[in-house]
Amino acid sequence: MKYVIFAALSMFSVMASANTDTSAQPVDVQQYSYNQKLDVAKVISIDAADSDLCEPVAASMVYLDSQGVEHELHYSRLSETCSTHG
Repeated sequence: MKYVIFAALSMFSVMASANTDTSAQPVDVQQYSYNQKLDVAKVISIDAADSDLCEPVAASMVYLDSQGVEHELHYSRLSETCSTHG
């Protein structure tokens, strides 16, 4: 009986932790273009794909604007390999 209760509680815990917070505002995701004016007050994170070649890779930046609204920006940049072949 203990195992049944433990299993039920464990399953409830997993389901509860998988539930997303519906009160959080969705992040505004946009594709960057060179003529776009950005309002970046604080950069939260920057991620880029790895590549062994010096080539353009997909990247993204999560940032807050001057109003405190979170945005995610997708863009292309040269891989880190390019900076090591200088």
